[in-house]
Amino acid sequence: MFGGKFVTVDNSISKKSRFQFIGEQRLLSALLTLILFIVLATIASPAFRTSTNVTNILRQSVALGLVAVGQTFVMLSGGFDLSVGSTISLVSVLTALAMGAEISGISIIIVLLLVLSIFIGLLNSFLISKLHLHPFIATFGMMTIIQGITFLITTKPVGRITKSFKYFAKGNLGYIPFGFLILILLTIIAYIILRYTRFGRSVYAVGGDQEVARLSGINITAVLMAVYALAGLSAGITGLYLTSRLGVGSPIVGTSFSFDSITAVVLGGTSLSGGRGSIIGTLIGVFLLILINNGLNLLQVESYWQYVIKAIILVLAVALQKD
Repeated sequence: MFGGKFVTVDNSISKKSRFQFIGEQRLLSALLTLILFIVLATIASPAFRTSTNVTNILRQSVALGLVAVGQTFVMLSGGFDLSVGSTISLVSVLTALAMGAEISGISIIIVLLLVLSIFIGLLNSFLISKLHLHPFIATFGMMTIIQGITFLITTKPVGRITKSFKYFAKGNLGYIPFGFLILILLTIIAYIILRYTRFGRSVYAVGGDQEVARLSGINITAVLMAVYALAGLSAGITGLYLTSRLGVGSPIVGTSFSFDSITAVVLGGTSLSGGRGSIIGTLIGVFLLILINNGLNLLQVESYWQYVIKAIILVLAVALQKD
């Protein structure tokens, strides 16, 4: 018995070390891929390295980065959220309608919209943790419901935004876009939470093995509620950012973000099975995906082909993952 206990501990340590090595290897691979793409894009297109294009890349990374932060928490816990795109669209439409109608107390309305986004995330966690639906079924169903509600409100761009609200997406602090600084701040906060807090360790534990996490005293339901609420909140913030950027509310503005956020997180090295990955890797994945989009646009590749290429990249990223 005494010897068996030591074998179990040794195996556990060995397994943990192997997972840590795999995570570091994936992160390094993502970083090297990003650097290689930057070098190739710089050589292939002189327009890529202009200051204007660099600023555009930073602005374009904000929306995807914001929603990917929340998606990272969900995927580390072993799930994913397909409803973030429709949440983005709903928040965009409601924000622009409220500002266009010149309703007083717009700050309170924005807070309420973020609360609504969190509530959508909590509904997802209820379907998954209490009704035991697969994350795909639960969040796909939620995506369909929310998108349907959005289309009931409007099927075309509506409303407008206030002049001060434009600063969120179009303002600069020096040469750096204000929105990008917000993204970096949220990334740092997410990094601290995942690396240095009990909640962060619980997210990894739940994603690694729910049964082991439960036996360790972790409240699985509470963790899932928190990560899906964070995904909803990040989608709501993204909806506000895109509304600021567009100047109107669009019922389809979030269409691509469910797929793109999952792709960015996977490109950053997070495992689809959960338990392994990092927020830094996600940020690298976001930049890689944005640079791919930017490069394809500069090379004038048709948008339909861009969907095909990104889908192939996602499949390859998953196929190359080694547990």
